[in-house]
Amino acid sequence: MVLRNHGYHKLLGIDVDDKTQLYKERKLGYQIGGIFDLPNIVSGRKNVYLLNGVLEHIYDVQKAIESLLASMNSESVLYIMVPDVERYAEYYDKPFRYFGLEHINHFSREVLGDYLIRNGFTILESGQTEGKYNQYYTEPEIYFVVTKADVLNSQEITCYIGPKDKTQEYITKSSQGYSLDIIKSLYDEQKEIAVWGAGSYLSGMLENTRLSECNISFFVDSNPSLWGTMLNGIEIKSSEFLRKFRGVIVITSAIYAESIKAEIAKMGLQNKIVVL
Repeated sequence: MVLRNHGYHKLLGIDVDDKTQLYKERKLGYQIGGIFDLPNIVSGRKNVYLLNGVLEHIYDVQKAIESLLASMNSESVLYIMVPDVERYAEYYDKPFRYFGLEHINHFSREVLGDYLIRNGFTILESGQTEGKYNQYYTEPEIYFVVTKADVLNSQEITCYIGPKDKTQEYITKSSQGYSLDIIKSLYDEQKEIAVWGAGSYLSGMLENTRLSECNISFFVDSNPSLWGTMLNGIEIKSSEFLRKFRGVIVITSAIYAESIKAEIAKMGLQNKIVVL
């Protein structure tokens, strides 16, 4: 929408989910597919490709890069943005948040730049930036603007130690960051609790703390596709079930804790609230 409002046209959104109606309402082009389908969708055209927060989710990065190369021509431009692993510790807020289950690749600027060059790209521009996902959380990011190289660069592979050291720093800081005293109190008192936030941050807490041994009545999440499913043998429900709940509401969301607190207040609930 931002691009369209700036005068760009022939915009095409591609996603594995069916968002046809959403794009139709916004009068934008849309096609169901993934990064591996690009050669069949836009092959050989002069395009600008935007991969904003994509490569960190892709299992087979090499296949994704090959798909991009096959769909681009000599005039195509590719923009890539991913989280910056070397600044995870600098932007620390919640334990292991950047190691969410959906983030399976972690890149530094040197590593990704080296990888792109060795796979047939010329780097036009790169840099560090940050993404503001809401008013409370900012994430470190790196970006690259590249084109197809005329000749494949066969430079030797370089070993970068920086990302390993920085990742270990983040792991150490995260290991010390859990609210263990609060969780111990919840465990000792065995009060009935409802846990709001059934994402990867909660999964880490269930695995690494005694939260799983507390008296959890049910989990709450805003994602309707999770309602009725089970986590650790306990059902995930909608927030409407909190209206008859008299126990403690425990918030386990890495990014949206403040938004959840605001929603609880809007619902008029008087329960004790604990944020982990």
